[in-house]
Amino acid sequence: MKSNREFRASGYVRLSSKIIWLLSVLILAACDETIDDIGIEGIDQEALGGRFRKDTLFADQLTNAVSFMDSVPTSLTDRLYLGAVDGNEFRIIFYFNIPADAESVIVLPNTTRLNLTYAGAYGGSGSFTASVYPVLRAWESADLRWNRFQPGVDYGTVPIVQFNVTATDSSKVQQTIPLPRDTVQQWVYARTDTTRHNYGILIDFPANPGFVAQFYGANVTQAASATTPDKAYAPSLVFEYQKVLKSGQIFYDSATVFPIVLSGYGSYNGGRQGYLYRDGNPRPASELNVGSGVIYHTLLRFNTNNIPHGATISRADLVLNIDPTGDYRRQTGDSISLQTVRTATDTTGWTPGNVAVSGEDYSWLTYDNLSQRWLTDNAADDTLRFTITRQFQKWVNNPSSNYGLQIYNARELKGGYDRLYRLRIYNNYALDKYRSPRIIIYYTLPPED
Repeated sequence: MKSNREFRASGYVRLSSKIIWLLSVLILAACDETIDDIGIEGIDQEALGGRFRKDTLFADQLTNAVSFMDSVPTSLTDRLYLGAVDGNEFRIIFYFNIPADAESVIVLPNTTRLNLTYAGAYGGSGSFTASVYPVLRAWESADLRWNRFQPGVDYGTVPIVQFNVTATDSSKVQQTIPLPRDTVQQWVYARTDTTRHNYGILIDFPANPGFVAQFYGANVTQAASATTPDKAYAPSLVFEYQKVLKSGQIFYDSATVFPIVLSGYGSYNGGRQGYLYRDGNPRPASELNVGSGVIYHTLLRFNTNNIPHGATISRADLVLNIDPTGDYRRQTGDSISLQTVRTATDTTGWTPGNVAVSGEDYSWLTYDNLSQRWLTDNAADDTLRFTITRQFQKWVNNPSSNYGLQIYNARELKGGYDRLYRLRIYNNYALDKYRSPRIIIYYTLPPED
């Protein structure tokens, strides 16, 4: 017969084993971001004082689920698009800040040119004639929206030059576009003469161009370890000039200006660039799309009131499934990185795809608590899990701060627009709530009094 001490010891061993097993489950839940739902069946919740909980917020708890287009500026882009394909339209815009050492110089005839380097093409073959127009007003990177540059109002209707654009899959082929000497001379004088203006140029395409040409943008980096733009492929304004020195001598030199402003990049501090884009047949706001080239973001905002205010969140996972019927230019073998980040402004009243000229922009993001996931064309990889534990804890502690999360192309933060594609997130709660967006939460509650 066992002694009382032996009985107490064996009970202690059973309890210790249960605690060790429970801790192992929790550690796995915290460390492995690829596992599926972590079941709590079999856990002796009574031994835990009933404080450990699991819950799932399904899509019926979404208070806002919307995608939007034409609300993200493209000033840091590493690619520029020109033309139209499948209803998607693109224009290019530049502003070149004339350097101080070229102030008041005389621009030499037949030396002014814009250099663009091809990065590929989308759509058909052949060529089209592009037109270069003067921009008629000052603008900033935040203004890079399609409907903020209207012909005859924001840019001219008479081209200062035209040039031929070819549909080529060959990258790194340079296109040189001669610019009128008078245009560049005006830009030089505008540094000191307030009656002159330098607002830059806009490049447009003709009706039915048949394809989209892709050029390298000023943010392009070719080497994997590169931290500054590659001058060999970035767009540039080049001109030669003469300058009369104080001694009376005539000094000849040339200037190369890159349209980008990045702190610490020295000679690259030369202006602004970007492309204007729109989907001529914008996807319905109720479709949850993510896109690059033509940029779509998806916003998801869940009601978190079902989680008690005093809860400590052990883990929260946002789980999404991609709907392959919504794929656009997603090809076999593609690997695409998507990212979530919290929204910093109230999104009530968004009008996806139709940002008003004088209206509020809804592209404000807060880049903390980033979460990134890769997506491939393998159907097994079309389920994405983003761990959002810290962010969910903030929402529980302060529900008024919950403006939701945005999902978008992860390379967008660094100007990575080298691909034109669109994906759709599945969202049909009535048909399949487990494929629709959901958040799985594990949490504990404070001890009861």
